[in-house]
Amino acid sequence: MLQVFLNSVSYTTDQLMWLTIIHLAFVLSAFMLAYIDRLMGLGKAAKGGAD
Repeated sequence: MLQVFLNSVSYTTDQLMWLTIIHLAFVLSAFMLAYIDRLMGLGKAAKGGAD
């Protein structure tokens, strides 16, 4: 993504918009996976899952 913005002259505004949206979708999914992982960890700790 950084390379795209460094060469932004080579892209149209629509292309930059869609590339940004796709990038943000990946970032959002990473945050959601981290949040779910945290919730699962808290659930195991509450049940005494320290084996």
